[in-house]
Amino acid sequence: MSVAAWPGGNSSLPQGVKTDYWSLLVDLAYEYSDVHEVACYNDIVVGVIFSRMTGTPSLMETIAFLRVYLSGLFGIARKVGAAKSFPLEFRSALTELKILLKNPESDSEVALLVVDDKFRGIGIGRHLLERHIEHAKRKGAHILSVYTTDPGCNWGFYEAYGFKRAVEFEDDIGSYLEGSRSKGLIFTLDLKD
Repeated sequence: MSVAAWPGGNSSLPQGVKTDYWSLLVDLAYEYSDVHEVACYNDIVVGVIFSRMTGTPSLMETIAFLRVYLSGLFGIARKVGAAKSFPLEFRSALTELKILLKNPESDSEVALLVVDDKFRGIGIGRHLLERHIEHAKRKGAHILSVYTTDPGCNWGFYEAYGFKRAVEFEDDIGSYLEGSRSKGLIFTLDLKD
């Protein structure tokens, strides 16, 4: 998928840092998740959804996630130099801590939903999300959550599905990547309705 498909894809960070950072996040989302689905068009990946069906992670799972995340960020630091990577690492850690502390209880979570910017608006994201919602319902999930940013995401997309804004906070990494104030948003969807 094109770099512009990712939040911060148009930021002023060096291209290698953006690519390494988003590769790290995709790897983490994949590892964190137990449901993975990919949408392709003519053998090209145009969208992905990774989600977790095993409920809110325990403190130990969260610590393990943060350890891997920070280790990956330090790998970026070794590659590009600490002075260039420290703001990215620091803001990433602040945002992850806010998500950990503010995340509402849920038994299903979308860890990553991305559609290539060239293929948006034709129903790929809708199809991926609907398949996940149906899967979560079949597995007996009651609450689905998703973390996203504004700007950087079409949060109206989630509201159209009945997601309710549960938490809002300043997203430090989003603000850094976008170069302007960014809000972190956590939405929840009651699957019992």
